[in-house]
Amino acid sequence: MSNNSKRILVLMVSMTVIAVPIIMLLAQPAPGVAMPDYAAATGQACGTCHISPGGGGPLTDAGNAFAAIDSHASDPAGAWAQVSGVSAPAPADVSAPAADQPPADQAPADDAPADEAPESSDAQ
Repeated sequence: MSNNSKRILVLMVSMTVIAVPIIMLLAQPAPGVAMPDYAAATGQACGTCHISPGGGGPLTDAGNAFAAIDSHASDPAGAWAQVSGVSAPAPADVSAPAADQPPADQAPADDAPADEAPESSDAQ
C-alpha cells in the first residue's frame, strides 16, 4: 500500500470518527418539544401551557411547571394532575357525532316539524 493510500485511509477514518457523533447529536429531537398529544391527554388547550394560544414557543407558568415534572413526556395526564391538583380527564374521544345529531350530553333541539297538528281544544 502506498503512502498516498495510507494517508487517504487515515483521513477517511478520522472524518468518520468526527462526523458520526456530530450527526447523531443533530438528529436528536429538541428537548421539551410539546406535542398535540399532551393537549389530548390532559384535556387542556395548547394555550394553557404556551403563551401563544395555538401552542409552541414560550411557556406560561403552568407550562413551565408541567415541563419541570420528569414524567411529563411519558405520563402527561399524571404530570398535569400534579401541576393542577386535579385529575386529568380521560383522553378525548376523537369520533365526532354526525352533523345532524347533537352530542350525547345534549338533548335534541325541539325544532323538528310536527307530524300532526295539535288537537284543538274547542270541543262543541
